[in-house]
Amino acid sequence: MSRLLVLLGNSGSVMSLLCAIHCALTPIILTLFPTIAGSWFESEAIEIGVMIASFLLGGGILLNSYRTHKSLLPFFMLFSGFALFFVQHTLLHSHGLPGVIINLVAASILILAQVKNKRLMQSPCACTYPHRT
Repeated sequence: MSRLLVLLGNSGSVMSLLCAIHCALTPIILTLFPTIAGSWFESEAIEIGVMIASFLLGGGILLNSYRTHKSLLPFFMLFSGFALFFVQHTLLHSHGLPGVIINLVAASILILAQVKNKRLMQSPCACTYPHRT
């Protein structure tokens, strides 16, 4: 079971990194290659699907880790990052540099949530069971 959790944890970090790259490159690619505009790369359905998958994966990982380290900070970071994404994609619809900055900040918060969770799992604490190295 622990190998599966490590794999899921790494998958969550990779998803957050891919999200940050996607959010940073989408405006640049659409500006440089107008023929891509309107294609799958800018699809709202793909963006929502990736956000939902990332949220479920990240939330599941953090929920399982919470049972060990009992810290809510990674949850607050995860929800803050997704709240920024939600505001950006539903309320602001900001394009150009402001949208890129908001998306990069949100993706960075998600990455930091995963990093914080990983550090909490590796730190010595009053856990219900000893950590394996």
